Parts: sequence; structure tokens; C-alpha cells
Amino acid sequence: MAIKRDKVIADAEKLVAKGKIEPAIKEYERLLDDNPNDVNTLNRIGDLWVRINRTDEAVRTFAKIADHYGKDGFFLKAIAIYKKINKLDPSKLDVYAKLADLYAKQGLAMEAKSQYQVLADYYIKHGDPGNALMIYRKISELDPNAINVHVKLADLHSQAGQTGEALKEYDRVGRMLLKRGMLDEAVQVFKKALKIDAKNVDLVESLVVALIEAKDFSSAQSIVETALDTNKNSPKLSEKLAGARAGRRSERTGDSRGAGGALSQAEQSR
Repeated sequence: MAIKRDKVIADAEKLVAKGKIEPAIKEYERLLDDNPNDVNTLNRIGDLWVRINRTDEAVRTFAKIADHYGKDGFFLKAIAIYKKINKLDPSKLDVYAKLADLYAKQGLAMEAKSQYQVLADYYIKHGDPGNALMIYRKISELDPNAINVHVKLADLHSQAGQTGEALKEYDRVGRMLLKRGMLDEAVQVFKKALKIDAKNVDLVESLVVALIEAKDFSSAQSIVETALDTNKNSPKLSEKLAGARAGRRSERTGDSRGAGGALSQAEQSR
């Protein structure tokens, strides 16, 4: 026998008027037996659970609505419901992740980053670098030019013992800083990376280029000579050594053309 929807709603609201919230919810649930995806009924049930401070039940109910909207492609409506859940219970980590994913689908990168950042901060605070790393990867996909994000990725890779990945990120950060003319900062990043792997030719090369651009020819020569001790046949390092020596000669003679040649040589071999 079909349920008479209007009568069920009328009976439920009479119970609500009398303050009998749980019996009213049971009446509304009769409608869900007939149509589990009845969003309006789910929303009303969720609001009633909130009314009697049954937060867990309310959250579970609203989550069904958000999931339904998300699957049907109504992302903005899903976002609105997840924000409602977040206000009810800010401790639900999965809600931040779902909000971030939905914001990203809508092209709202800043809003997505904000949600992901909450998760990343939580995982770092609670000693979970693995999950923090996963979240920072998502943030870097949203904003690939954010230097601070790549620095954090490098640090987290290093903490996780993923040396190769850490070095790739430090190298990326150093090169980004060089492109922005932040030479001192680039030098510090490359030095930090070389503490992890002093024999990495690519890192040495990048650091020496940064030092030559900063006209710190003495340090550039010292670093490349040390690197050549263990990489004697590296043509890249030999080129950098020649550039550093040319720069030092120009410093002694005051020949700006010599310094320019060292910089040009550094640029050509990058």
C-alpha cells in the first residue's frame, strides 16, 4: 500500500509541535523507506536531530544528502551541506577532504587549499608525516608555483626517508628562487640539499650557478673543487669550475667583462 506522503508529513509536524522529536523522526523515516534519496526529508530529519543535540545522527543524515548531491554533479549544493556538517562537528577530517575535492572540481583553488591546509596541519601536529605528505602533494597540484609548499614537501620527504624525492623538491625550489632573482635564498636551499647528498652533481651544478650569479666566485670555486674530488670526469662540473675561476680573476683585475663571461658560461650550462 502506497504511503500517503502529505498525511505522514502532517502527522510528523504535529509531533514536532508537541516537542516529540524522536517520534516525529520515525514518521519521516517512513518516507525514506519509500524513497531513500528523498533529499527534503533527509534534510528535515537532520535538522530535527540537531534540535535535540544528537549531532552524530545529524551528521550521518546530512552526509547522505551531500553524497547524493556529489554523485549527481551538484557540487555547490554538496559543498553547502558539507559546510553545514563542518559547523556541527569540526573534528570530522573526511569532511575537510571532501570539501577540498569539491572546491577543486569547481575550480576554486584557494578554497580547496584552505581545506587541505587544515588537514595537513592536523597530520603534522599529530605526528603523521605520511598523510601530511599526501595532502601537500594535492596542494602542490593546485598551486605548482608555491615555493613554501614545495619546501614543505621536501622536508616531509626527508623526514620519511625518501631522499631522492626530497632532493628533487629542494632542487625545484632552488631553481624557482633563482628564476625570481632570490639568489641568497636559492643558495641556502641548495646547501641544505647538499647536506643530504654531497655527491649529487645536479645539485652542485645548481648551487654553483646560484653562487656565480651572486658573484660569490670564491665559494663557487671551493664547492665545485670539492665536488670534483668524487666526480672527476664530470664535464658539467669542469665547466662550472672554469666559470668560477674566470669570475675570481675578474674580481682581482676589476674586469667586469670577465665576470659577465662567468655568468654567461653558468647560464649556458644550466
